[in-house]
Amino acid sequence: MRWQWMILALGSTAFCVGARGAADSAAPASPERSSTQPASALADEAEPARRATAEELRGLAGRVAFLRGRYAREAIGMHLDIPRGQHMLAGTEARRADAALRGVDDTHLIGWMIAQDRTISDPNLRIVRLRWRHDGLVAGDAADPAALLDAAHTRPRVPRLAGSGGTLLRYDVAPEREGSTIVWSEERQPEGAATSVHDCHALRLARKGVLEFSIVGVDAKAAQSCADELRSLAATVRFDAESDYPARIQGERLAAYSLSGMITQTQ
Repeated sequence: MRWQWMILALGSTAFCVGARGAADSAAPASPERSSTQPASALADEAEPARRATAEELRGLAGRVAFLRGRYAREAIGMHLDIPRGQHMLAGTEARRADAALRGVDDTHLIGWMIAQDRTISDPNLRIVRLRWRHDGLVAGDAADPAALLDAAHTRPRVPRLAGSGGTLLRYDVAPEREGSTIVWSEERQPEGAATSVHDCHALRLARKGVLEFSIVGVDAKAAQSCADELRSLAATVRFDAESDYPARIQGERLAAYSLSGMITQTQ
C-alpha cells in the first residue's frame, strides 16, 4: 500500500500530520466537505506535535473535511456506518486534529468523530476516537472483573488504548465479550489529578489486529451511556470475510499479548 505524507502549514507554523492511506473512503461525503488542499513539500525535519493555539485551531477547522455516511478502510477490510448526528475525520485529518488538541501524534489513530453541529475549535468536545492496532490476532477471553483489576494493579503496565492514564480504580461497566466485540467503561485516577475520570472502550477483534473505539475523560453520569454508544457503533462494523476474526484460530499470526492484556494494558 502506498502512503502519502503531508504537512499542513498554518501561518509560519507546521503541524506534523503523519500518513494517510489511499484506501480511505466514505459515502456519501459530507456536504460541508472542503476542497482538496494541495500538499506542500515535505520538510526535512517536521516540527514535533504540539497543541495548537486558538487561532490555529480556527484555521484548521476551516480546512478539514468531515465525512458522513459509510466509512471504509480498505487496507484492513473494514466498513462502518457513521451514526446520524455525527461526522468524522479520517486518516491524516483525524491525526492532524488530534495532535492539534492534545499535542501528541497518535500513530494508531484512523478516525475522529464528533457531533455533527460541532467542529474541532469548539470547547468541551465529546470525541470518539477510532484506533487500529495491526499487531496480529488477539486470542483469549476476558477474565472476570476482579481478576482484571488485580492484573492491572500488579502487572507491568504497557499502554495500548486511548485513555486518561493513571490508576484503574474500578469498572463502571465490566468488560463483556459478545462474539468479536468487547465493551466496558472504567474509572481512573490520572496522575496529579484531584478527581477521577471515566473512560469508555469498545474493541472489535479482527484477523490481523484490533479496532478500538474510545471516549476518554467523561464524568460518572456519562460512563454508562458512552458504553452503550460505543456498543451501538461497534455493531455497525463489518470486516471482509478474509479480514474478520476467524471462527477457528489456526495458523494465524498472533499478537504478543492476550485479550486480557489488551484490556488491562499489561504484559
